[in-house]
Amino acid sequence: MEISWFRVIFQSGLFIVGSALLVLSNTDVIVFIYTPMSIGLFLLVTAAWLGIPWYVRSFGKKPVEYIKEYPFRFVVRFEYRVMLMKYFEILFQQAQLLYVFFVLLSFISYGFYKLLLFFCFIVFTHFIHICLMPDRKAAIFWLKASVPMGVLFGPLLLSGHVLITTSIHILAYLFFVSYWFPNAKKWQLL
Repeated sequence: MEISWFRVIFQSGLFIVGSALLVLSNTDVIVFIYTPMSIGLFLLVTAAWLGIPWYVRSFGKKPVEYIKEYPFRFVVRFEYRVMLMKYFEILFQQAQLLYVFFVLLSFISYGFYKLLLFFCFIVFTHFIHICLMPDRKAAIFWLKASVPMGVLFGPLLLSGHVLITTSIHILAYLFFVSYWFPNAKKWQLL
């Protein structure tokens, strides 16, 4: 099963437009702090994201049996088309988190309650995946991953570190590299 370039470009375009609408229409309330470290981290993570398909195909062993068992786990395949589309989807997810944190929760002035509600939002949205995703094992993994991310993302966003939360979000998906290295079974998440 292969994803066409048309679909990749179309869906990536939708993610870019959606992200732009959410973020650019709310720049007056969204706090952005850019530091050399956060910009450098984001660029490094983006370069890793774009280079990882080449790396795993050059040095890893394609997990044929795993892909056959789970044909819809496209990220595990590390194909350029999927990775490009997934990159823009992650950016769109981050734009949604910014919108929730800075716009929908703007009525809460006290930081602790805002962080608590934001944490609950992240965990709840990942909890819903258990009902919606056909693969319960993957849904439970993302639910577990949402807890530390929910704890970490709130304070980082509150202090304006959008690029750092985006970098962490992207890095979470790079753990799927472990499927390409048979001796790394202890790192395999799903």
